[in-house]
Amino acid sequence: MSRGKTRSSETKELFRKGKEALKKNWLKAYQYFLQVKEKDPSFMPAYYEMAELLFKRGFTGEALRLLEEALTVKPDDEMALFAMANILLSSSRPGPALRYYRRVYELMENPPSDIFFLMGLCHSLLGHHRKALTLVKKAINRDPYLLEAYDLYGRLCLETAKYDEAESAYRYILQYDNEDINARYMLGVSLARQYKWEQAITEWERVIELAPEMDDALREIGWAWNMLGDTERSMSMLRKALELNPFNLQARIDLSAVLIGQRFFREAIKELEIAKSYDPQNELIDRLITELKDGLRTDAS
Repeated sequence: MSRGKTRSSETKELFRKGKEALKKNWLKAYQYFLQVKEKDPSFMPAYYEMAELLFKRGFTGEALRLLEEALTVKPDDEMALFAMANILLSSSRPGPALRYYRRVYELMENPPSDIFFLMGLCHSLLGHHRKALTLVKKAINRDPYLLEAYDLYGRLCLETAKYDEAESAYRYILQYDNEDINARYMLGVSLARQYKWEQAITEWERVIELAPEMDDALREIGWAWNMLGDTERSMSMLRKALELNPFNLQARIDLSAVLIGQRFFREAIKELEIAKSYDPQNELIDRLITELKDGLRTDAS
């Protein structure tokens, strides 16, 4: 047997032992994979396994450095490029992640829907909504069952004031999973943006049935009732939201707005001062409190 074949069989055996050790002892598995890399620096699966082990345990920098090392050995290795991009995206670094996803895209003859979705996600996080929409549409066209792409498409449509398209995206998701809480909540948001308040309330009430602890859904219902002119129901729902989560800043601001509309100025000031204690740098809250207190002083003089 030649020396090359012997080394290859040794490498494969060490890698097999590493995969087996993953079930019980990740450090032992890591040592096996490290031996594989030392014996054969071009054996890319060892890099993938070690990078994943490191990243899952919070050693992000070490995982990235390991993948960079792999890419010095094989600059066009799609798996290493893809792993690098995924770790960067998971680490809230969409700009660098996008560059690696693009490289994977350039190397592939027939890129899968995931690549378009992930590039779209990076663009959306960077605030490039139109580019993101174009890419997410391509992902959807390639795979109509990629529901997370429909979710991102819906959010992008909301950002770009395409509210009817957002509504369609979330209804599409609910065709496949009628109890998807996020999709139903966002459907309510899409309807509210079109001033379809009653329909929005129906969707958010369904969310509450599925997730009674979801204070944001209660807040949305409360504001919708205010827009429909039912201030009693509005205040009741907003207070329920705050009972569940006293730190829900938007619910407290919404409640203060309803109180102001009913000319309960002192109660509104009380709510706003609680909100200010949670967000001391919020200039809008400061301004509202000042205006309300000035108004009360004027009325008293």
